[in-house]
Amino acid sequence: MERSVASSLVALLAAVGAAVGGLSPSAHSAAPEATAAPPFVVIANPSVPDTALTPKELAVLFLKKRTKWSDGSVVVPLDLDSTAAARLAFSDRILDKSIPQIKAYWQQRAFSGRAVPPPELDTENELLRRVESSPGAIGYVSGAAELAAFKIKIISIIPDP
Repeated sequence: MERSVASSLVALLAAVGAAVGGLSPSAHSAAPEATAAPPFVVIANPSVPDTALTPKELAVLFLKKRTKWSDGSVVVPLDLDSTAAARLAFSDRILDKSIPQIKAYWQQRAFSGRAVPPPELDTENELLRRVESSPGAIGYVSGAAELAAFKIKIISIIPDP
């Protein structure tokens, strides 16, 4: 008889836990995924004509292989400091390169006189202010960055065709 009472109590606690979303293991494992911020968000000055870009298009812009927007205005890519988590994620997922590979790429380009790397800004707030104040600017910040105080637009990343 005691065993069935204990089983009933366990079942009742499990049901209550599931109802309030906190006691079942599946609720614990699902919650962080549902609320986790993306590793980075691509942002641009409101003057930028594009609202969505593919990873390949972003890579071409940030590697300065294309220097004009679709309306002919100048692209101004901006990077975060090479130690920023958003920079590491952006370089890996969009540029498909590590930070040392990116630095080697820019050393070759600068040595040959073809281009200089985008400016590196120390903080997300510096990058947000620069994007806001620079026509044609594009950058990225962590998904947890506070964007509401800035006059910028978010660029959607769409799949490559």
